[in-house]
Amino acid sequence: MMKTEPLRRPISCFLVALWLNCLPASAQTVEFATLHGFAYTNGINPAASLVLSGGVLYGTTKTGGENGYVTGSGSVFKVNPDGSGYSTLRVFTNGPDGGQLDGGLTLAGKMLYGPALFGGSSNYGTIFGIGTNGASMTNLFSFPALGGDFPYPNGPGAYPEAGFVLDGNTLYGLAQGGGINGWGTIFSLNTNGGSFTNLHNFTFRDGQNPTSPLLFSGGMLFGSTASGGANAVGTLFKVSTNGVGFTNLYSFSYQGGYPYTNSDGANPLGALIRVGNTLYGTASSGGSNACGTVFAINTDGSGFAPLHQFSGLAGVLQTNRDGANPQSGLVLYGNALYGTAVNGGQFGNGTVFRLNLDGTGFSVLYQFTAANNVAGTNADGAHPSGGLIESGGVLYGTASAGGLEGFGTVFSLLVPPPLEIAQMGTKVIVSWPTSVSGFSLQSAISLAPPITWTTISGQHAVTNAITGKQMFFRLTHH
Repeated sequence: MMKTEPLRRPISCFLVALWLNCLPASAQTVEFATLHGFAYTNGINPAASLVLSGGVLYGTTKTGGENGYVTGSGSVFKVNPDGSGYSTLRVFTNGPDGGQLDGGLTLAGKMLYGPALFGGSSNYGTIFGIGTNGASMTNLFSFPALGGDFPYPNGPGAYPEAGFVLDGNTLYGLAQGGGINGWGTIFSLNTNGGSFTNLHNFTFRDGQNPTSPLLFSGGMLFGSTASGGANAVGTLFKVSTNGVGFTNLYSFSYQGGYPYTNSDGANPLGALIRVGNTLYGTASSGGSNACGTVFAINTDGSGFAPLHQFSGLAGVLQTNRDGANPQSGLVLYGNALYGTAVNGGQFGNGTVFRLNLDGTGFSVLYQFTAANNVAGTNADGAHPSGGLIESGGVLYGTASAGGLEGFGTVFSLLVPPPLEIAQMGTKVIVSWPTSVSGFSLQSAISLAPPITWTTISGQHAVTNAITGKQMFFRLTHH
């Protein structure tokens, strides 16, 4: 089993401000740490985002558990943000409790709620609740059997894969199959297991195979389907919480024949996020190189724009410069978007990336390292299919493979916000986003040892005269 590494907290961003005609660009450095490596005995292949509550990270694994492949069908786990205190809260059996946990967890008080893709009374999936201490495990709902001919309809839906969003005591989720038309459903359910309601039945024209978590914002639910729509490669939609007013915001464009490229992307698998009146998301394939895109669209369906086209893959290891096939949503940190690509990068094992809200400034923050052998082991993990979460300047995520046992990892990435330098008349202003916490700005008049750094308390900007002495600034994480 992989040993836990302590989370390292270095000086996280360094910038030197000299004089007006020689203003350096802002630098952004990161520090990666492997927090936990998975093995047969504690669940394997984490594929979903984590949740953080009370200083503890909670997550799921798709398969494995105490009995490995024999009876282990996924697990719920917890681990501290420094990698200590790992504990398996529940190993699923693929019986009445469910099996294969592809989706993430939703927290309400001291209860965690999630979907199981299989298991339950008819083996078409369950919705479960479990206490943060591992107690009070409850099967809230079992999806009934499918019937009839293809596409095999039923009433509530089947095979729930995406995690839930919570409003009050109501969970909202998606089933990727079943429903009246057989193409999946949007549903709601109380946290006590009562009042299951089918809010929408997908028709293929408005989308099929919804697998990404919903976004609840402004009293509306926003989401995506991985296929279906006008060109059979996925859609974006919105609907009210009572199921009224379903609107297809966008259908991704036709890909044609191999290599299945288009202008906008295809098969969106990750959740959307909202910034103002703009939705941001990822498409796992399509685009100009058939390796996926990052996109933006207005909440009314107007103004769709691809912000980044992932570059093509090459060679036996299928490598590229930026990553490929993003399967998770984005997270807003400061004034930028952060995400993961499950493939590509220098070693073909995926990347963590950053870009500005307007699509500029794309950069790769981390590249998962090469596998050492046929078993696919390495130190840090591979193929990050789950999304990121941010807390105090640290991004947390999961990699579904790799690690010292080859079955995935939990990782952290310390990411400082960028320091910016701008001229205003005869002044030079050094600043960093006010929306970011967990960092302190420090200054020094010289870098000659011993360096004396002075903390500038409570300030996100410092103004210096152009004619004044040179000053050196850094952000430190606390």
